[in-house]
Amino acid sequence: MTPLPRLGSVPYRNVAPLIHGLEPEPRGLVPARLADALRAGEFDAALVPVAELLQRAEDYAVVDGAAVAARGAVYSVILIPEGKKALGEISRVALDPSSRTSVLLARVLLEIGHGRKVDYVLPDAPADARLLIGDPAIAFRAAHPETPVLDLGELWHAWTGLPFVFAAWVVRRGAATPELGRFLRETKEKGLAARDAIARDAFEREYFTRYIRYDLGAEEKAGLLRFAEYLKELGVLSRVPEIHWI
Repeated sequence: MTPLPRLGSVPYRNVAPLIHGLEPEPRGLVPARLADALRAGEFDAALVPVAELLQRAEDYAVVDGAAVAARGAVYSVILIPEGKKALGEISRVALDPSSRTSVLLARVLLEIGHGRKVDYVLPDAPADARLLIGDPAIAFRAAHPETPVLDLGELWHAWTGLPFVFAAWVVRRGAATPELGRFLRETKEKGLAARDAIARDAFEREYFTRYIRYDLGAEEKAGLLRFAEYLKELGVLSRVPEIHWI
């Protein structure tokens, strides 16, 4: 493409098939920082958490057909409960400030799904459960295979029957063209075809195929809409936004 779009991503392995082969490689920032950078105009498009999209949908367009999603367990977005507590027993959660979407998903599951009144605290504060996302969550599970965890993708799917969309290619309106949408969808298709080569080991091959889904179709859009409706119920959104697709 001419000129090349300025692209941002997250520094987690789950996006590898979506950015494989891009030159230059997208700049990686943790999800919350990435959302701030896109809003500030540092990128034309970025793989940002859907919380940013839903809260500022009028400023953005979204690439149809490509996402970081899960249809059940996601493996890398987890609550680690103290003392094997069930979700309905959790009243205090230590949050990972790097992801607003995972924080809001935890709130939806706890406050709406289980009717809990929950206190949210800093990562190192005493709590009933700790939220962990991305590569740190994968590393924790590898180091502590005996520790029970609550998989937020699995909990969402069991409750709603819908996939959960964690991130998508979000484009600033001034850069939103059909050409850019096609370019990023084609990059995804090439990345999916190369998953065996991208994966560094057997676990990553399973992670890229069993846990992370990269399509954004009708069911994923329904899951995104349901999440928006719950965020409105929480008071995070004033209304369910209309999304502009490219």
